Amino acid sequence: MKKVLFMLAVLAMIGVSCSKDNANRASGSGGKDDETEDPTQKPDPKPDPKPEGPSVKTGAENLVVHLSFDKDDLIEVGEGITFKENKGQASIATGFIGKGWTNKSGNNATEAYSKFDVAAGSAFSKIENFSMSVWIKNVEANPKGCIISLNGARMGIPPSEKPHDFPAFNVYFDNNGTDSETGERWQQVNGRFIFHDSNRNEQNLWLDTGAPALAVYGEWFHLAVTYEPAAKTGYIYVNGEEIRELTFDPGIPFNNLVTEYTNALYIGAWSTFVEGDSVQTWQNYWPGAIDELRIFDRVLTPEEVLALYKEELDINLSQDE
Repeated sequence: MKKVLFMLAVLAMIGVSCSKDNANRASGSGGKDDETEDPTQKPDPKPDPKPEGPSVKTGAENLVVHLSFDKDDLIEVGEGITFKENKGQASIATGFIGKGWTNKSGNNATEAYSKFDVAAGSAFSKIENFSMSVWIKNVEANPKGCIISLNGARMGIPPSEKPHDFPAFNVYFDNNGTDSETGERWQQVNGRFIFHDSNRNEQNLWLDTGAPALAVYGEWFHLAVTYEPAAKTGYIYVNGEEIRELTFDPGIPFNNLVTEYTNALYIGAWSTFVEGDSVQTWQNYWPGAIDELRIFDRVLTPEEVLALYKEELDINLSQDE
């Protein structure tokens, strides 16, 4: 009998010990795993998140197209716009911010362009007031060429024969100059900013700053253009500085950038030149580099253009830190 009582006592003691161990485990204390932990010690604070670098905030709510050239499809923002292909000497290399578009040949007679498919309901069909911002770098040997071209206008000829005789929207440079006294060549910001509708009505804004030395060959500079059809007013900016005010009669409904024939956007080439319509020897490829092309559906104020320029310049400078 005594042996039975003794065994029951031992079993009871074992049961109490097991219960304590289980309770300790349930409460997260005790046991070998906790030997290195001090429940009174506060956990190490989480490291502060890495501070974000400068970003572009100006006009963000009205940004409808942004070609950053940093991604495989080259597009950051652009409803109904999809990357199609790079042709010829078109290449993605070091840009003003991150990656950028470049003509590897540096020659405006050498084929080099990127093509994007454009849907009928794309971002271009929703623009009534317009601002464009872009960083560009030109070469002295071949200063003329097309930066951007949206196809989609014709001359009343059946589209099956010549569907894109005129670009719906086009920006190109076609001039430079020489100082009459020193003989020094300078890069005047002189180009054309063109719109056509499907009936061949045309609206031209000359990007002629009327002054030399506003841009230097082989160096990045910022170009911005705004246009408000209702006010018949456009402005040109170089490196954030307002250079010129231009007054034009709109002539066409400006919200008709996407016509019934529009289907492609080109970087570095004329749409008409690439597609074999209205081919002219002066319709050159862009010989330099292009980056951070932004199009807004609102007219940016002079203060906003300057802010946008500074924001992108800050990002460029932060890349070297």
